[in-house]
Amino acid sequence: MQALVLNPSRDPWDTSRGFEKTEVPEPILNEQAEPADAERVLIRVHYAGVCGSDRGIWFRSAFRDQILGSIAAEKKPYRIIGHEFFGEVVRAGSRVTRVKPGDFVTCESHVVCNQCYQCSRGEQHVCTNEKILGISHDGGFAEYAKVPGHIVWPTDTDKIRPEVAAMQEPFGNAVHAASKTDLRGKNISIFGLGPIGMFLTLIARGMGAASIIGVEPNPVAREMARKLGIDYVIPLKTDAAKDPFRHDQEV
Repeated sequence: MQALVLNPSRDPWDTSRGFEKTEVPEPILNEQAEPADAERVLIRVHYAGVCGSDRGIWFRSAFRDQILGSIAAEKKPYRIIGHEFFGEVVRAGSRVTRVKPGDFVTCESHVVCNQCYQCSRGEQHVCTNEKILGISHDGGFAEYAKVPGHIVWPTDTDKIRPEVAAMQEPFGNAVHAASKTDLRGKNISIFGLGPIGMFLTLIARGMGAASIIGVEPNPVAREMARKLGIDYVIPLKTDAAKDPFRHDQEV
C-alpha cells in the first residue's frame, strides 16, 4: 500500500526535510501469529488531517527522540506519519466489541496500555507505556491503519461529514479544555486562534459563554474568528520584543 513515512536510514533526521511517499506492506490481522491482534482493528483510511505536530516532524523540529527511539525498539526502518484520520473498519479482532466491519470511525491519537499502575487508577493520560499515532506508533497517512480497538470511536456520518470527522481528534482537545469548568455566563479569553482555538470559540459559544475574547497575531486567523462569531479580537504584536514572554500591558 502507499504511505507517507519518515525513514531515517534514507532521510537522516539532521539533514533532511519532509516525508517519503512509498510502498509499504499492507497491515493484516493474524491472531494466530500475533495474539494481540484479537484486540486490534484494521481501518481503510478515507480522509486525513495535517496537525502542527506533523509540521514539526516535516521540518525535524519536534518528536525526534520519540520517533527514532520507537523505530529502533520495533526494529523497523520507518514510521508511518499522521494521527488525524477517518475511515471504515474492514476487519476487527475477535475481542473487539465497540466496532465492527463496515463501521465508520475515527481514532484517539494516544495509545495507552490499560495495564500499568496509572491506567489501573483511571489515569490513562499519564500512562507509563503511552504511544502516539504517527509518532511512536504507525499512523494514518496510509491506505490502511492498524490500531488498538480501544482507541477507535464510531462516527455517525448522518451527523458528521467524513472530511469533518477526520478532525475529531484535535476537536477533542478543545472540548477537553472547555469542559474543565462551567462556562455558562462567563467572559472568557482564548490566547491563540489557531485551529484548536477556533474550535474552542465554537464550543465555548455552545456551552453558554457570555463573551469570548481572542488574542492572536495572525490577521488571517483574526478574520476567521470574527466569521465564526467571536465577540472581540485583540491583535498581538510580534515585533521581536526583548522579553516576549513577559506580561503584555497592552493586551
